[in-house]
Amino acid sequence: MFKQKTYLGLDISDLSLKIAKTKKQSNNFKLEKLKRVRIKRGIIENGVIKKPGLFEQIIEKTCAQCKVNSISCSLPENKIFSKIITVKKDTSESLNRAIQKQLSQTIPLPINKVYMDWQIINKHKNSYQILIAAAPRKIIDSYLEIFEKTKCKIQALEIESTATARALIKHGNNNAPVFIIDTGALRTSFIIVYKNIIHFTASKPISNNSLVNIVAQELQISKKDSRKLKINIGLNKKYKGLYKALSIPLNDLAETLQNYISFFETHIDNKQKIEKILLCGGGANLKNLDKFLESKIKIPVNIGGYFINKNRLSHAVAIGLALGHKRKINLLPRRFKKALQLEKITQKLGIIFINIFIASAILTLGIFVLQFLIKITLVNNSLLDQQANYTQLQENLAEKIQKSDSLLEKINQVNNKSNTLSWILQDINEKALGNITITGLFIKDKEKKVVINGQAITREAFIKFEDSLKNYKGIDSPLSNFVKDKNISFSISFTYE
Repeated sequence: MFKQKTYLGLDISDLSLKIAKTKKQSNNFKLEKLKRVRIKRGIIENGVIKKPGLFEQIIEKTCAQCKVNSISCSLPENKIFSKIITVKKDTSESLNRAIQKQLSQTIPLPINKVYMDWQIINKHKNSYQILIAAAPRKIIDSYLEIFEKTKCKIQALEIESTATARALIKHGNNNAPVFIIDTGALRTSFIIVYKNIIHFTASKPISNNSLVNIVAQELQISKKDSRKLKINIGLNKKYKGLYKALSIPLNDLAETLQNYISFFETHIDNKQKIEKILLCGGGANLKNLDKFLESKIKIPVNIGGYFINKNRLSHAVAIGLALGHKRKINLLPRRFKKALQLEKITQKLGIIFINIFIASAILTLGIFVLQFLIKITLVNNSLLDQQANYTQLQENLAEKIQKSDSLLEKINQVNNKSNTLSWILQDINEKALGNITITGLFIKDKEKKVVINGQAITREAFIKFEDSLKNYKGIDSPLSNFVKDKNISFSISFTYE
């Protein structure tokens, strides 16, 4: 009846734009498209857009070719700050304020110069364990300006490491810590994931390009031939020159890997041990890299995982973004999130109206058929025996007409009810814009009662919102709504006719 949802993930780096398009089918995703677009040097440098006009053309062309205007995009990892913090439950401040306070003490930028988001990952007796992420507003605004100009609707701005983990580890299958090594064109990223939460990230300038350059220089061959040797022969001791050229930087990589594993197991979570290592990125196609690292670290090493096979290694971030229909950390500014929330409510209302229209159409058709059958029955009975059971025929006819009238009355009730509820929902959405966020709206049909749950930034904002509802009857607003001055979680109800 309705079109299946499609998702587009864009992994943006200094030298390329990697694209993944997926389609949601029931509870599974189908990968529809993978693509890589080269970005000329100088358009993006170190994650910063230097030539917006040229980058805008690339994004506009990409969205047009993929026939999707709703996208998720990665932010450069080196511009993101992320950390797991602990916040006490007994603080007099709101949770969001306490998180902002801790964040301001640990990042080099003023809190008003960053966009942030957070996720509660553990609830203890006296505290919360929270994953926070922040990025400079200047960087995020530069990306959003491009997307707004191209009229591509941005759904999310995500951390690369989060998207990578989502592509490699199926949700719910992460009961032991997993170490991910993502070797890209310019750097290698190290990610430790436990219970689908990023607990550690780092990077090192060992990259796919640097390995190609080292082999080309040591063996005095072209970069093209160097790439072929890396993929087809790789780490093979029979080829001493090639093995020696590759083993020097990769021994350094293995040592770094071991240090990060030891740090996690002794400082971050001394109860958990890394059980496996997953490789992805273009550099993961180096032949025998998995066996080389496994021999050094003594931990099983696999190439790819969950949604990533050997043909998709370099698109892990893009695929993870296209799988992210339910994400926890999203660095989009608040105004974009509120617009998306309003759009979802509007879409749900549209679906309700369509269902009501279909139900009304079916009932109307049923009544028409019933009336038609009544007429045929009447004519046939009259022709067969006009004199027989005339009184009984009248009673049957009256009964069927009464059923028809009852069905018509039900249709009118459905239409009246749908018109009333749609008006109420639209009225509440209009009144809630601004400093009010609606988190839940429930309709108790039998009681003809509407219950609204939400968040108000200040008490004054809540009082103003409550006053705007005075055209409804039976308003019930508990005293608990007025206890706090700021960041109020409220519940208010009223009846309708």
